[in-house]
Amino acid sequence: EIIVVTLIYLAFFITGILSYQDFGISVDEWDLRLLGFVNLKYITEIFFQNISTKLDEILLIPQISDYSGNTHGAIFALPMAFVEYFFNITDSQKYYFIRHYFNHLIFLISNFYFFLLVKERFNNWIYGIFGGLFLFLSPRIFAESFYNQKDILFLSLFTINLYYGMHFLKSSSLKNSILFSFTTALAIDIRIMGIIIAPVIVFLTYLKYLKDKNFKIFTGISIYLILFPLLTILFWPYLWENPFIHFAQVFKILSSFPLGGYNFYLGDYYETSNLPWHYIFVWIGITTPVFYLVLFILGFSSYTLRLKKRISKIISVSQAGINQMRRMIGDVSAEVVYNGVDTEYYNPNLPTPYKKGDPQLLFVSALRPYKKASVLIDSMPELLKKYPKIHLQIAGSGEETIHLNNLIE
Repeated sequence: EIIVVTLIYLAFFITGILSYQDFGISVDEWDLRLLGFVNLKYITEIFFQNISTKLDEILLIPQISDYSGNTHGAIFALPMAFVEYFFNITDSQKYYFIRHYFNHLIFLISNFYFFLLVKERFNNWIYGIFGGLFLFLSPRIFAESFYNQKDILFLSLFTINLYYGMHFLKSSSLKNSILFSFTTALAIDIRIMGIIIAPVIVFLTYLKYLKDKNFKIFTGISIYLILFPLLTILFWPYLWENPFIHFAQVFKILSSFPLGGYNFYLGDYYETSNLPWHYIFVWIGITTPVFYLVLFILGFSSYTLRLKKRISKIISVSQAGINQMRRMIGDVSAEVVYNGVDTEYYNPNLPTPYKKGDPQLLFVSALRPYKKASVLIDSMPELLKKYPKIHLQIAGSGEETIHLNNLIE
C-alpha cells in the first residue's frame, strides 16, 4: 500500500510540476492579487510601517476599509502577496504562475486527504486510490486546480476540514479539536460557506452524546466552538477591528450577492439571474468525462433501488412533491399532508390592511420559471377588462425576479 500510494502521488506531483505553466489567468486572479496586497498593507501599517510605503510602489493599494473585495478571506492571497514582495517578483507571468503552483499543491494535499476519507469510509485503500484518481483526472477540476483560487481552493480546504471533522467525531481529543478548529478556520477564510460544517458537527456530536451518554464529548466541542472563531478572526485581517459586525456584513452581502451580465448558452445570451433550468445539467454533462457520468448513473440507480426497498410510505406537503419523488424512485405508497394554517392569523374575517383591489390576488412562492408567475402576469390585461379594480401582489424572490419585473414594467 505505502509503495503504491507513494508512487501515485509522486506521479501526481510531477504532472503538476510539468503542467502549472500551461494554463492562463482567470478573471478573478487580478482581484485576488489585489486582495492579498490590501491585507498585507493593512498588517504592515500596524506592525512594519517602513514596509507599507514600499508596497505602494508595486501597485495602487486601497485601504482595507475602502476595499470592496473583503467578502472573501485572504488566507491564500495574503501569503502569495508576501512571497511576491519578499522575493521582489516583478514579472507578472512569474507571480501568477507561483500562485498556480501553490494552489495546485494545496489541491494535491487535499487529494491525499480525500484518499484517506474514502479509505476509512470503505476500509479499503484501493477504493481510496480510485477516489484520488477520479478527483485528479477530472479534466475541469484538474485545470481549475491551478487558476481557480476560490472554488477549487475552498474544495481543497473543505476536504481537509471534513477529514478532521470525521476524526473529531470519533475522538474529541485536544489534538483533534485543535486540528478541526484550524482547518475550519482555513475553509471559512476562503469561502464563508465553510462555516456550514460547524453546526453539522455540533448536531452529530449531540446525537453521539444521546447514544453514549458521555459528557467528556462536550469538552472537545467547547474547545472547538471557542477556537475556530478565534482562528477565523486571526487569519482574516478584515475582521480584526470589528469581527462580529464585519462578519455579519460579509454574510449579508453574500446571502444576496448580485449577479450581473449575461451567459452565452446554446446559441443565445441569458441573464445570469435567469438561466434555463437545464443550464447546470448541460454544463456538468459537457465538462464531465462520459465514464464518470456512467458511473454516477449506475451508482445513483443502485442507491435509489436500495432506498426504495427501505421506504414504506412517502408523506409530502403537496402532490407535486410526491410526483417528483415517484419520478426519482418509482411508484411507492404516498400521502399528501398539507401545511397547517394558524387561523388566528389567516382567516376570511380578519382585516386586510394590504388589500389594494377587488378582487385581490396574492401569489406567494419562490420566483422560479416552473412556478409560472409570468403566466399570471400575462393574464392581468384580460382580467382587468372584466375586473377593473383587480390587484395582484407577488411575494417571493428567486432567479426570475428581474424577468418578472421587466414583464410588469
